[in-house]
Amino acid sequence: MGLGTSHSCALYDNGTVTCWGTNDSGQRGNGNNDNITYVSGAISTLNLLSDTVTNLQLNGTSPVDNASSNQLKPTLAMHFNEVLRPSTASVSADSSCSGSFQLSNDNFSSCIPLNTITLADNGSSISTTPISNLNSGHYQWRVTTALQDAFGNSLSDNRTIAFTANTLSGGEGTEASPFLISNQVELSLIRERLDKHYRLTNNITLSGIWEPIGDHDSHKFTGSLDGDHFLIDNLSSTDNFTIAAMTDNFGLFGVLGGNSRISDLFLKGTVKAHSNVGLLAGKALDNTTIENVHAEGNIEGLGDNTGGLVGFVDNTTTIKKTLAAVNISGIVGTTNAGGLVGLLKAGSVEESTALGSISYGENVGGLVGKLESGATLKNSYARGAVAANDNISGGLVGYNGGTVETSYSTGPIGGIGQQGGLIGVNTGTVSKSYWNNLTSGMTTSAGQGTDNSTG
Repeated sequence: MGLGTSHSCALYDNGTVTCWGTNDSGQRGNGNNDNITYVSGAISTLNLLSDTVTNLQLNGTSPVDNASSNQLKPTLAMHFNEVLRPSTASVSADSSCSGSFQLSNDNFSSCIPLNTITLADNGSSISTTPISNLNSGHYQWRVTTALQDAFGNSLSDNRTIAFTANTLSGGEGTEASPFLISNQVELSLIRERLDKHYRLTNNITLSGIWEPIGDHDSHKFTGSLDGDHFLIDNLSSTDNFTIAAMTDNFGLFGVLGGNSRISDLFLKGTVKAHSNVGLLAGKALDNTTIENVHAEGNIEGLGDNTGGLVGFVDNTTTIKKTLAAVNISGIVGTTNAGGLVGLLKAGSVEESTALGSISYGENVGGLVGKLESGATLKNSYARGAVAANDNISGGLVGYNGGTVETSYSTGPIGGIGQQGGLIGVNTGTVSKSYWNNLTSGMTTSAGQGTDNSTG
């Protein structure tokens, strides 16, 4: 604390005071903590100034007043201008409204249990979360006059922040009791809990540009979604056609993995994106299962691996009993486009159908663009028109390096480069599969046995 020119005192943690210099009105020890002597009237009291200048004030909150939260357990925070007395910064772990920080959805006739307070910013900020998931509705987040700063000064009045929670319709997120999804807001909340289980309870028509759920390999969806035979309509992406602005891993889901499961779902949409694109998912990895999913719409791809259902499939993923009626287009220089799957690197497609037309760069197939070793396609068919703008097209598979069994195609083949009624280029195994040489306009195919069959 300053006392004038060349005169000062320090108050130490142990309660002692040391002063330096001289003053016309009194003397104090020079650099020691001896008792202070002074002339009467010169120094009457030594005060530690705290809240005598500024009162305890609320400086900020999270959520802010009248905000909307999409989190199941939102972080509730308040920030103050003074260090708080920890013993007064309290919450209740039951429905009583006994703490200085309270959360309610009924004007505080009862309160929602909260987790223990965490102090931050050297003790001037607090945060907590609800113990249980919030339901959709209106909430009040309050601090009361029971809160004090470090010097015992109380908040002058109660402060209440209102916010709206847009959460889920029900369920616990387990396989036995999945979270229930009835609208777009709730569907978007899947991004908050990528490892949980969900079930649709209604048809959903999306609005605006969709942000894929689980947008990259290290942030993928690993739970399950049971569509319960409901429709998600109007899936759409950006209208910006520049390649730099296009999104990779685009679909309802960006990346599926970790034993995820998608079933009994109908999808419709129009999508423009870059690489790894499908109406259901950009990628399906790590033992994912996709069953009884139908997709309908249009995709324009500006990169590699585009499929009506999934763009890129790997790591023992299983796709079965699916159907895609999706028209796909792409520019010269793009690779791997299929009516159902763009690139089937590993895993299997079974009992599935593709009906859409495809015009793409290279490796273009009615069902799968490119099938690599270790991947299997069986008991499936395609009947859409296929055309390669660069090279390699087939009615069922553009380039096959894996195994094709008991499958067929009927769609017309166009474009340039290597073409086949069933398969454009084959380095794998083909058995008990055929194409229609009349509707396809092709009398030959890679892996050919006779005009209407292979293997």
